[in-house]
Amino acid sequence: MENNSTRQSILLAITPEALRAEADALATEEAPRRFAVFAMDDDEQDGVILAWGQYFGDGRVVLTGDAAPIHGRFGSLRSALRVCSRGDTQTYVSWVDPAPKPEAVPSMRTTRADAAVPDLQAIVGTGETL
Repeated sequence: MENNSTRQSILLAITPEALRAEADALATEEAPRRFAVFAMDDDEQDGVILAWGQYFGDGRVVLTGDAAPIHGRFGSLRSALRVCSRGDTQTYVSWVDPAPKPEAVPSMRTTRADAAVPDLQAIVGTGETL
C-alpha cells in the first residue's frame, strides 16, 4: 500500500542580494527618529541646542547633551524632556527625521509631576514648544 498523504515540500531559497535588500528595508523602517531639544529665549530671540535625541518605535528615548550635561536612556519622550526643562526655560523639539506618527506614541498617564510637560500627542509633530 502506498502512502498518498505525504506532501512534497518546496524549499524557497532567497538570494543573498534579496536578503540584504530585506535587511536594508527593515533597518530603514525600524530606525530611531532623531530630534534636537532646544532651549528658546523669545526675549533675546535666541536658542541653543541642549541635547540630541533618538526616539525608538517602542517609545524609548536616548538623549546626549550638547549644551547641557545630559546623557541617558528614558522610557518615554516625556521623561527625557523633563530633564531638559529648567525654571522658565522654554524648550522646543525639532525633528531631524520624520516625526513618529501620533498613533505610534504609547499613551501615558499624566501625574502631577508631569503637569508642566504637555501631552505627548502635542509634542509629536513637526516641532512643538514646551
